[in-house]
Amino acid sequence: MSKLKTFALLFATSALVLISACAPAATPPPPTADTAMMAKETDTAMMAKETDTAMMAHETNTAMMAKETESAMMAKPTDAAMSSNDSMMFKFPSQQFAAHFVDSMPMHEATLEKIPAQVVLNFNFTLSDASTITLEKDGKELKTAPGKLGDKKLSMTTEIPPDAGAGLYLVKYKACWPDSSCHDGQFAFAVK
Repeated sequence: MSKLKTFALLFATSALVLISACAPAATPPPPTADTAMMAKETDTAMMAKETDTAMMAHETNTAMMAKETESAMMAKPTDAAMSSNDSMMFKFPSQQFAAHFVDSMPMHEATLEKIPAQVVLNFNFTLSDASTITLEKDGKELKTAPGKLGDKKLSMTTEIPPDAGAGLYLVKYKACWPDSSCHDGQFAFAVK
């Protein structure tokens, strides 16, 4: 019988070893109330830190914008006052460019102290004699001599009557090319 007991003992031990090897790993116990509270406090602290960082960045940006605005306002108060007065006095229409337009004298939205003798338009392509230029002051057409083309036909000019006075001037032009195609354009300037 002792052989039978030894065999039974070996069989039982083998079975326990086999069962232990096949059993899943022990799962951790469910979190206790203390563990859950610690995790929640950690999450809350992290969110508070992120919020503080975001608020500090926002405050820094706001302070920088306020400082830039203050600097800009203090830099040239007379220039700012003059610009706002000019823009309040004159409402400039949009500039319209004809093809090959380079620049003009006076420039669009220029505010001048006195009336210029003439308006000059410059182009980078040869104009034809069909090109025209007209001048309006405060919405009424001014009587001017017909526009003239420059020597190389790359510019167009018109004289401004010296007694035309202060106001908003609108220059309308039609730039025509040797192939008979034409393009309209306009710009405005003001005289105080």
